[in-house]
Amino acid sequence: MEPSPPPTSGPQLIFHYTLRQHYQGMLRDGAIQPATAYAPQAKRAAVWFTSRADWDPIVNKAIVCADETRRVLNRDELHTIGLGPMRLGVSARVAPLTWHDFKRASGNPPKVSSILVAAAARCQSHPSNWFATFEPVPQSEWLAVEQWDGWRWVPV
Repeated sequence: MEPSPPPTSGPQLIFHYTLRQHYQGMLRDGAIQPATAYAPQAKRAAVWFTSRADWDPIVNKAIVCADETRRVLNRDELHTIGLGPMRLGVSARVAPLTWHDFKRASGNPPKVSSILVAAAARCQSHPSNWFATFEPVPQSEWLAVEQWDGWRWVPV
């Protein structure tokens, strides 16, 4: 599947994809907080966004099945089991760092970047669609809050 371009009408939105349980924490905090969840060796925590308006496969979630095998679930499967895929849209100016800018500014060892790029390649994500900020993103910057209903993104 080809990456989806950002919407052309209104402000250019980029998206932070999450699950309902994490969104509840963001509401309590009043912001999307920087994290290193997918790059534990990273030196600086970041808030990640993508220009993909459908779903970025880098945010698919893994579960361990009853037979102890690991299975990666996509957006539709996450919805089916009740985990509530969500996206928060912000103006592109909120996360000005491209992937290359992030690599330079993060101070991460090259191995960390290589691990992330390899993970992206395995799931057909594209770092050229990624944007980041090292700052929390307050709720006042959220231009769209939507959940996946199994067919489309709908406002919360």
